[in-house]
Amino acid sequence: MFKSFLRGLKADSNWRLKILFFPIWGPTWLIDKIFGLKLYIKEFEEASNPQTISFSEYNKYLLINTSDLVHIENILKSFQNEYDPKVYKYSLNGSRIRISEFDENVILKFEQEIEFASMNALIQYIDNSAPQNTVYNVKGIFLNTKNRTNSYFIFFDTAFPLRLIGKTYKNKKMYVDLYSKIEIKELIYLNSNMDYFKNFDFDKFENEISRLRFKDLEIKPST
Repeated sequence: MFKSFLRGLKADSNWRLKILFFPIWGPTWLIDKIFGLKLYIKEFEEASNPQTISFSEYNKYLLINTSDLVHIENILKSFQNEYDPKVYKYSLNGSRIRISEFDENVILKFEQEIEFASMNALIQYIDNSAPQNTVYNVKGIFLNTKNRTNSYFIFFDTAFPLRLIGKTYKNKKMYVDLYSKIEIKELIYLNSNMDYFKNFDFDKFENEISRLRFKDLEIKPST
């Protein structure tokens, strides 16, 4: 919020106000240039710090704000039925999917391998498949089995249509690119230049799901 405030003072279209507030944004702009803080940037991506991850090291969950297990199962089947290796390259093939209820939420657990790109596409797909006047608030929660601090969560935000945004275990803001042209598939981007949003309690979530009972889902494409 503070960063957005400082940018706003400099970006004001009224040159008189820009001059008036120069004693505030001017020194900040100079410090930003000297130390490379990337506060005043032209493109959002300029403040991004890419990091390669190993997606196989994560326990993978989707938290969905609905109690309608049948509809979620139908969405998964629809996602798989649209799979076309020539056009729609994301698939659930080879992934063991389990489902459970928690309060008024559905939790999906992926116990066998699913590709990084497929999981990201699935989050957006489920979020877009909510019934009219319903918001699913789908969260992808990924708990790193080797280093807990590498855990992260992501969700879809209309302000970032080509990305899923979220935070790491250490409360660092980050995102994944849904349509990255980079050959490295498993890539996340740390970027502090996003507006504030709440962190996620990873430890509480893990304690709660340890008491749940999951059942297997059999998702097969239609013939």
